[in-house]
Amino acid sequence: MLDMILLGYLADGPRSGYDLKLLLETDSAHFWHAHHSQIYTTLRRLERRGLIRSRKQAARGLQERRVYTLAAAGRDALETWRDLPLLAAAPPKDTALARIFFAGSQPARDLLPELRRLRSARRDRLTELKRRPSIPAPSDPDDLRPLTRAYARAVEALTIRWLDELIARLESTGARLESTGARRGQTKTKPRPTATRPKRAGQGRS
Repeated sequence: MLDMILLGYLADGPRSGYDLKLLLETDSAHFWHAHHSQIYTTLRRLERRGLIRSRKQAARGLQERRVYTLAAAGRDALETWRDLPLLAAAPPKDTALARIFFAGSQPARDLLPELRRLRSARRDRLTELKRRPSIPAPSDPDDLRPLTRAYARAVEALTIRWLDELIARLESTGARLESTGARRGQTKTKPRPTATRPKRAGQGRS
């Protein structure tokens, strides 16, 4: 997948590895991420396969850098990938959702702090998505890229709303359980009175 993302960006024009790294960290961070070393490893592999070309470029006052361009074979590979059915994509993987799925036996008081931290992180991500500028691209005349960012914002907003409901439900459940436990602790068993046997006639006389 990273192969096609890099080819897609190179379809817009020549870029250095650093340029591509910045784009992955900003422009496409709402659907993909890659480490610095992974990007350069993939670029070298694409070049060995003949899908891209590279050349060293000197800039005035700057360190020499390697610039990558899309080769004809790379453009063909990108077109083949674009023609694949969208339903062929693998379903998303969500570690946090899997943890919540199997957290039924975990006490609410243990799960709630994790859910609040997750909600805070998703709020930060939504703020970042709203602040992120749209980068025009020659290969995107229909402005599909900004629409994917709109989709990402909608997903984050929906996730935050769902977390709000889940947290409120667990807080309510936890409060009821604590209240019930407190009432049980306050209820004490009254000691049973000791039965006094009546004295028989003649007892107690000397």
